[in-house]
Amino acid sequence: MQPPELDLPPINARNHNLTLFMLRRLESHLDVRIRLHDLTDQFDMGGGLIVANHFTRLETFVVPFVVHRATNITLRILASHVLFGNKTFGDYLMSIGALPTNHPNKYELIARDILQGGWWLIFPEGGLIKDRRVIEKGRLNVTTDAGQVRRRPRSGSAILAMTVQRYKAALRQALENNWETQTICESLGLGDRRPSELEALAFRPTPIIPLNITYYPLNPQDNALKSLATRLMPNLPHTSFGQELLEELTVEGSMLLKGVEIDMRFGSPLLVGDDDVQLVDDWRIVPWSASPWRRYLTALRSWRPMRPYTYLVDRWAVSSSWRQRQRAWQITRTTMQALYRLATIHIDHLLSAMLLQTLRTTKQRRFEILDLQKRLYLAAQRLKENGNLALHPNLTDPDLQYLLVTDTPHPFLEDFARRASELELLTCKDQIWEPNTDLLLEPWSFNSVRLKNFIQVYFNEVEPVTEVIQAVRYAMRADLKAHQTTFSDAMHNYEDELYEADHAEFVTPETIAKLTPLPPETGRPALLRGHGSHSAVGILLIHGFSASPGEVMPLAKSLNGQGFTVYVVRLRGHGTSPYDLQQRSWQDWYDSVQRGYAYLRTITDTQFVGGMSTGGGLALYLSMHEPTVQGVFAVAAPIKLANRAIHLAPLLKTVRGFVDSNPGNPNTNYLAFPVQALQELLHFITVYSKTLQNVAIPTLLIQARGDTTVRPDSAQYIYDELGTTKKELIWKDVDQHVIVSDAFPDVHDDILTFVQQHQPSR
Repeated sequence: MQPPELDLPPINARNHNLTLFMLRRLESHLDVRIRLHDLTDQFDMGGGLIVANHFTRLETFVVPFVVHRATNITLRILASHVLFGNKTFGDYLMSIGALPTNHPNKYELIARDILQGGWWLIFPEGGLIKDRRVIEKGRLNVTTDAGQVRRRPRSGSAILAMTVQRYKAALRQALENNWETQTICESLGLGDRRPSELEALAFRPTPIIPLNITYYPLNPQDNALKSLATRLMPNLPHTSFGQELLEELTVEGSMLLKGVEIDMRFGSPLLVGDDDVQLVDDWRIVPWSASPWRRYLTALRSWRPMRPYTYLVDRWAVSSSWRQRQRAWQITRTTMQALYRLATIHIDHLLSAMLLQTLRTTKQRRFEILDLQKRLYLAAQRLKENGNLALHPNLTDPDLQYLLVTDTPHPFLEDFARRASELELLTCKDQIWEPNTDLLLEPWSFNSVRLKNFIQVYFNEVEPVTEVIQAVRYAMRADLKAHQTTFSDAMHNYEDELYEADHAEFVTPETIAKLTPLPPETGRPALLRGHGSHSAVGILLIHGFSASPGEVMPLAKSLNGQGFTVYVVRLRGHGTSPYDLQQRSWQDWYDSVQRGYAYLRTITDTQFVGGMSTGGGLALYLSMHEPTVQGVFAVAAPIKLANRAIHLAPLLKTVRGFVDSNPGNPNTNYLAFPVQALQELLHFITVYSKTLQNVAIPTLLIQARGDTTVRPDSAQYIYDELGTTKKELIWKDVDQHVIVSDAFPDVHDDILTFVQQHQPSR
């Protein structure tokens, strides 16, 4: 008796290497960013299976390519038989390691290859899941076959793993009993293995590694690939196959040509061992009552010429037994649940879930964007605290997280709205979203949902992830007023995190050896909470160029002593190391001021802004753009600098990187500053000096007549240019630049008087 042909066609090295080369070239020329996550030592376990979700045809090529690049392992794939319809293309796929799903001996071929150390990629969903819908009434169910069939995911991967374990059990039995070992090894393709290798293999479980593939963003549009296909084959739109092909070209062509992020996340392997494979004699060949089948199968397995091939009998038993199929489904369900939880949760997932869940369960039909942003923050924070899920950078990046709690429209929400508006899924006007309920809740056809309703696709993708649905439900039901402290704390913590990150990056042994950094006690931003009747009045204090919050801290304490809430902001690049300042622009400084003011608005009812030197200029500039500022004060704001050589900064930049400084207080100011930063200062002075006429609120200017850093006539220039009539210029007969320290209590009193005069009457 001869066993069937169980040898896989060898991988054609030339075709395989050519495919890898072409994919590398495509990746370098396309805006496709592939990120590989959590691939550690999973492939050190010998042969096994990778099971992945299936959303695009790209995965057939991309996953083996990425795995080979990361591990140098050639990954074979069980691919849809549809891809093998063309003989030439089918032969090519076979030559690079693919096998069609309708191959008659696929289980035996794959199981033997795994036993020999091979790795296989399998899509247990059984086809493209274009709608990403895998949950129905709380149970795993997928839609395949052009949307006509709802069924459970295929359990073929589990059956394969169990079959491999049965082969290992047969090998182990042969090794233990020392009979027909060589014959069995040859029948399993292990004839060249040493006894020690065989023994290790026989006792090794078979791993099933879940792999989740997440795409962001979905933005299907007409593209060159689709246009080329319709030009070459004009009849495509008139056939069902052609329509399906055009849909795939639209979706996947947009990904390739217009850009997409692909996150591939590997999970911990599910180990299928002997506990998952019962002996055939226990449940198949020995039934509850004697039968001719029992005698026949027992005799067949005991027949000496059949001993090398008893694994075929066992394979039949595995695939046909109800009990074993049930165990295979249990393994499949566990694997699929782990697979779906590996999704990289991004901002579109949460927004889609918020919209659809709200539309389905409430009567709400309008969504304020700023309100939605804050709810999005609550949901993202809940998921971060959970710690069990993988989050996309657009949910973890501190800069983007910060924007969610402010009154600034978030760029990712604007992009979401743009894509949804193009599909008429919602309208956006006056910072309000109005979803098109009919389109959003319409049961789109399987082949059109990716084109017409990406919101539904994204919601379906996270529906199996309980934590996401719970976080969204929590956020949408939350009382935002009760969470106001949460949002303000987030803004304050963001500045602290920025300081910690900048300090860690730029204050290192290497930089310390070259330039002295500032101590943390003067570099951090600081909040001094008010008390009494003045606590609702907030004052934003801004330090000067190359200084730190410590520079204006004496003034802050003086104002806070009178009950005012004072927030001392840190300009980006300051308070750490001159190397940090070298990387920043004046826009970075102004962004810091805007963030500080936004934070102050969340904790106070009335706001004043003011600063020292460059900080005074930034305060004036902010007051031009923030209509809620009650009043502004500037001490020694620069227009003209005393050292004329400073204006040569663009030339010095090419010669020197840093310029030595002799600050009055080295604990609050850098001992050297970068020429690049000096150029940014000059640029900022040019910008804000031209817009002073836009200052329309009460303004106080204070200037020392003997200032050796800023030319004193700068104050007169600013005073003359101010657009407000409520302005005052106070001169001080001193020869210092920084006049906000404890040595100048009269300056503190002048500012205090200004604030008291212009604060709203209660």
